[in-house]
Amino acid sequence: MKKLFTSALLILAALAVSPAFAAVLRVNNTPGVNAPYTSFAAAQTAAVAGDIIQLEPSNTSYGALTVNKAVTIMGAGYLLGTGQNTGLQYTALEASTGAVTFSAGSAGARITGLRILGDVNINVSSVTVERNILWTVGYGANYSIIINGGTAPGTSDVFVRGNWFGGMSGTGTSTNFNIANNIISAGMNMPATMSGMVTHNLFNYDAGYNSFGTNYFVYNSLVTNNIMFKPSGTSVTNNSNYYNRFATALSYNNTYTNNIGDWSAAFPNDGVANINNLNSVGYASIFTYTGSDDARYTLRPAPSPARGAGTSGVDCGIFGGVQPYVLGGIPNSPTIYQLNSNVSGTNLNVTVGTKSNN
Repeated sequence: MKKLFTSALLILAALAVSPAFAAVLRVNNTPGVNAPYTSFAAAQTAAVAGDIIQLEPSNTSYGALTVNKAVTIMGAGYLLGTGQNTGLQYTALEASTGAVTFSAGSAGARITGLRILGDVNINVSSVTVERNILWTVGYGANYSIIINGGTAPGTSDVFVRGNWFGGMSGTGTSTNFNIANNIISAGMNMPATMSGMVTHNLFNYDAGYNSFGTNYFVYNSLVTNNIMFKPSGTSVTNNSNYYNRFATALSYNNTYTNNIGDWSAAFPNDGVANINNLNSVGYASIFTYTGSDDARYTLRPAPSPARGAGTSGVDCGIFGGVQPYVLGGIPNSPTIYQLNSNVSGTNLNVTVGTKSNN
């Protein structure tokens, strides 16, 4: 009976995430679960551009993924268990993968709702990495997202939004990248041959990893509505040995507006292009620091210095802007968060609670 209930749940879940005209290819590597595919590779072979490959929650990683088609790869989210973001999915179990590589043929692909235990390498244009966590459980190790643009004109239109990961870096040439509403915990090192926008991110580089802090490198870009602080606390604020800051030489050709930092020189204010940046702001005045591991970065009520401090009066940080960070990385599709069932004679009666997600 348990397997019958589980199969009913998974079939309903597949129907819930399927937009018009897109096939949903269910993948589950859990023994005893009736799913059409047990590996990502097999599902991708059967998929066509625009299809959804749904990696269902499992105790076993789906391994490294090489994406060569314009598909959406979807998990159920992360940080869903006890003490985290409960009530968002029927099960707290996650789907996890190893390193992910977007290779030739994957332009237009998207990956969302997964725990990725390895770097994400993007080698093509028009890729979206959205609502994933690139940390081990317990935060023992983090992983990076890397844009490999190649020779000019290189890649373009790479979207990295709503994730929690270690570092962001790149090689070669790339234009119009959009790095938005992410929690970034181990630095940024983008080359001078790349350009785009860095907005509504939270940079929380921890002194525990490097007692001397870090510079964040980006060129030819708009850097706006971000928050930067050290989780180790206000005791290191304004201490030049513990800085976190964007490297701000004029040769980097960036514009910095409406950012907040906890070090005196985290962001520049020169009164021309670089304006409305707040420095030397302690994080305790900004965040609630309560709840799940990602909910703790919710802004305190006014007068939190980040409330309304962004461009055109929006909030700074990951919960501001047009596509705010979503707790638990829940994909923007309907989810099943409740299942009640009973047997009456030969009939299986199932009541399902669903909710839509933006």
